[in-house]
Amino acid sequence: MTTPTVEDDATPIAAPLPPPPAPAAPQQSHQTEPVERVPGPPPADRTVVSATRRPRRRPGGLIGLGLGVAAVALLEVGLLRGPGHGASFWHTVPLWSAFATVAALVGVLASVARGARAGSDRSWRISAAGLCGLAVFWVLVVLPVGGTDRGFLLTAALGCLGVSLWLAPGRKG
Repeated sequence: MTTPTVEDDATPIAAPLPPPPAPAAPQQSHQTEPVERVPGPPPADRTVVSATRRPRRRPGGLIGLGLGVAAVALLEVGLLRGPGHGASFWHTVPLWSAFATVAALVGVLASVARGARAGSDRSWRISAAGLCGLAVFWVLVVLPVGGTDRGFLLTAALGCLGVSLWLAPGRKG
C-alpha cells in the first residue's frame, strides 16, 4: 500500500504585515512667545500676610478637661470623707493625700495645655506620669479600703483621670 502525497497549499503562518500608518503631524493650539519678564519675590518692605488658623479644641478635648476636673473633685471628696464620723485621709495619711492631689493635678495638664498637637506633645507624657502616680496611690492606699464609699470615690477619680488622659490631645494613635 502506498500513501498518497498531500500537497500543502495553505497560506504561510508568518505572512508579512502591512506597513504602519504614518504618524500624524502634532497639532499646535497656539503659538508661544518668548517670555520677556519673570516676576520676582515681593519687596522686603512689603508685609506678606498668610492665613493661619487657630487650633480648635476638639469636643473630646473639652470632655477630657471636664473629666479631669471631675477626677480632682472626686479625689478631694474621697480624701475628705472618713468612714462614718472617722478621720479623713488628710488626717491619717497627709503625705499620701498631698501626693495624690499633686498627681491628679499633673494628670489634668494635658487637657489644659494650649497648642497641643496629636501624637507629639510632652505635656501628655507628663500627664501620663501623673496618672501613674495616682494609680500607685490607689494600689497602696485605697485598695485596702476599696469596698467603702471612700474607696468608690477614689476609684472613680482614678477612672475619670484615665479617660481624661485618653481623650486629651497629644496621645499617639
